[in-house]
Amino acid sequence: MTDGKLIVFEGLDGSGKDTQIKLLADSLEVDGITFKIVRELDVSDLTSELSDLILRRGKNNKLTPASELLLWLTVKQEAQEEIRSSLRTHDIVILNRYLPSFLVMQGYVNKLEHTANALTKHFIPIDTLIYLDKDPQSVHETVKKRDNELDDYESKSLEYHRRLHQHFQTVIKNCRVKDEKLIIDASDSIDSIHIKVKTAVNRTLIKREESFQIGDIRYLDHLITNKQM
Repeated sequence: MTDGKLIVFEGLDGSGKDTQIKLLADSLEVDGITFKIVRELDVSDLTSELSDLILRRGKNNKLTPASELLLWLTVKQEAQEEIRSSLRTHDIVILNRYLPSFLVMQGYVNKLEHTANALTKHFIPIDTLIYLDKDPQSVHETVKKRDNELDDYESKSLEYHRRLHQHFQTVIKNCRVKDEKLIIDASDSIDSIHIKVKTAVNRTLIKREESFQIGDIRYLDHLITNKQM
């Protein structure tokens, strides 16, 4: 069997990614599909410490854009092997944020677009990208209501989230994927969004099965050809 499929959820904070990932995981479990949810920030003690340093550094410990990019790149590079090994042993690997978020934050917000693109060209490609598109005003209000302490990005102004939303639109539009790119209106009902997500993931799984069958046929042809020789 070929490697598993990489499913990536993207969107602003508060757009419903965690909810939809949980619903998808529950559905995959019922269907008997092996899956793993990978959170890049938590694959090791190093990635946890670095991400915490970046997200909760406070106003008095600012990083230069280049320093922030390199720290995030270290986190993502460390996570690559975890993603790769998970794809070898599971039908589906699910990520909450991946390259699009990195390119938005480091490429557009920190004005290092070309550097960010160049440094991530060798990263594991996305099979299916699911972007939950939600109005920045609604997202900003949702995030402010959270009980937990907000990180440096979540505590930004509404205008900041509006600019972030615009950058996301551009990055998602230009992002290359192997199977499918799905843009969903995150203001739809939770159940409606889940149905769209599950349908897209099912299509990806079908493509995986077809790829396996084609590979099997080619392998049999190879054996027959060698035997005739």
